[in-house]
Amino acid sequence: VHHIVIDGLSYFQVFIPELHALYNAFRSDKPSPLSELPMQYADFTDWQRHWLSDERLAPQLTYWKAQLSNYTDMDLPSDFPRSPQPVKYGARQQVVLSAAQSTALKELSRRYGVTVFTVVLAAWKILLYRYTGQSDVIVGTAVAGRRRPELSSLIGFFVNSLVLRTQVDGDMTFGQLLPRVRDVLDAARQHQDVPFERLISELNVPRALNRNPLFCTTCIVMPPTATPNTAPHFTVSRFDIGVAKLDLYLELHQRSSGLSGHLEYRTDLF
Repeated sequence: VHHIVIDGLSYFQVFIPELHALYNAFRSDKPSPLSELPMQYADFTDWQRHWLSDERLAPQLTYWKAQLSNYTDMDLPSDFPRSPQPVKYGARQQVVLSAAQSTALKELSRRYGVTVFTVVLAAWKILLYRYTGQSDVIVGTAVAGRRRPELSSLIGFFVNSLVLRTQVDGDMTFGQLLPRVRDVLDAARQHQDVPFERLISELNVPRALNRNPLFCTTCIVMPPTATPNTAPHFTVSRFDIGVAKLDLYLELHQRSSGLSGHLEYRTDLF
């Protein structure tokens, strides 16, 4: 399903549970057990259009302009030269962390008082720093964008992209980097209401057909989702459609067996 219709939380936390409830009701000749929605996606878009006024966004735009001033594009080493034309061909490599590795990550996050995502993000930034030699490390991530409780039961696209810029010093320890990454992440979430497209426009970011503006790599850790544990039972799997949205895209899911997901990459580069 295209992102213009649905996002990840809509799929895992709304669509799948509702499909399960409806299936069980209809197979028993019962009416829909779902209550009427308090609002529709069109209501949200109308509210957002009026709420995202220049006056409301001004303080957040001030933060982003300061945070991203004089930024440097990440220059990832690649196997092949970057084409001047847009290329979207890609592939996926499965990423699976064992239960022991995932437990160790959770223990590390508890020790430093940060989330598992912060630990994964810090490790991802170190990896990029090592491969590029650039201390100005910019990574994109996604935020759910459901800041109001009425939106929790809606299917639609609410996600916004956040730009996470961190200065990585080769002499610092991992424990010293974690609070720096955490602070940048917290500040970005506090200023998440600026649509990414609006941010690009306000910053007057140079546009190029062959790369994403501001960031070329993304790191996402999806929150735990509870799949229905009653009949009918089903499995959900992902498949490679041969497309890459960015140069590198890491997506992990928190499951009972541990962290697992995929690394998506552009095959014209790697």
